[in-house]
Amino acid sequence: MRHAYGDRGGLVEIVYELHSDRLVVEVADHGEGFQPPAGTAGLVADEELAEGGLGIAIIQALSDEFEIREGDRGGSRLRFVKRLA
Repeated sequence: MRHAYGDRGGLVEIVYELHSDRLVVEVADHGEGFQPPAGTAGLVADEELAEGGLGIAIIQALSDEFEIREGDRGGSRLRFVKRLA
């Protein structure tokens, strides 16, 4: 929420699907949005080591599938999949 809306409030939607072989999570907001660094390797390597600055890099490193895109109504949509089996 801090990254999407700054000091003003806003809505963050979290939807998950638990399947027998995987967990699928989508997090969406209608905030300012952002453009992630090009390529997936640069996201982890270039991230600052500061409090609150590694969330996306950690999710990307632990996920089997990872995607960030612009939301349908602006903002950002992050989707990741972790295989369980």
